[in-house]
Amino acid sequence: DLAAAFTASGYNLTELYRSICRTEAYQRSSQETDSQQSEPGLFAKMAIKPMSGEQFYDSLTQAIRRGNPAEPQKLTRNEDPTRRRFLDTFGQQGDQNNPDTSVLQALTLMNGSLIGQATHAEAGEFIQALCEKPSGSNFDSLYLATLSRLPTDEEKKKLDVYVSETTEPEYGQRLGDVLWMLLNSAEFRWNH
Repeated sequence: DLAAAFTASGYNLTELYRSICRTEAYQRSSQETDSQQSEPGLFAKMAIKPMSGEQFYDSLTQAIRRGNPAEPQKLTRNEDPTRRRFLDTFGQQGDQNNPDTSVLQALTLMNGSLIGQATHAEAGEFIQALCEKPSGSNFDSLYLATLSRLPTDEEKKKLDVYVSETTEPEYGQRLGDVLWMLLNSAEFRWNH
């Protein structure tokens, strides 16, 4: 059916992508709700897979609002030193289905300058913008920017407790901590 529709559309790739994205198989959640969903050949749930280094870098920079999203990055890998260092660290290593991870990758995510600047209250543009209007919806903004979903009620309760235990000057740092946690989560790193 897909091949026939692709041919009928005059080999329009946009229509092909739109058709694929509208299928139930493509829109499956990665959440396992039944033990019978563990068989990959049944396409009963989405297979979790790692993002490539390029995908991960682009997702990260979009989530932390680095650069202007309206203007695509015109620099090549070798011209942007931050991107080059990141891709050298997170480039594909080993089998794509069972990627190798390293201590260097973990340390880059936990302590690297890119994430460090983004999560620092005074340096991170995203955190600064959220601090201008403190509200409970800031959690929604952080989750939507990183995980493309809203926080669950349980997550919101934990975040409310964490952020409410602070004074106003520390509010930005607490939001930065939440952003750091989200950027270091497996849900952000892997394609769910």
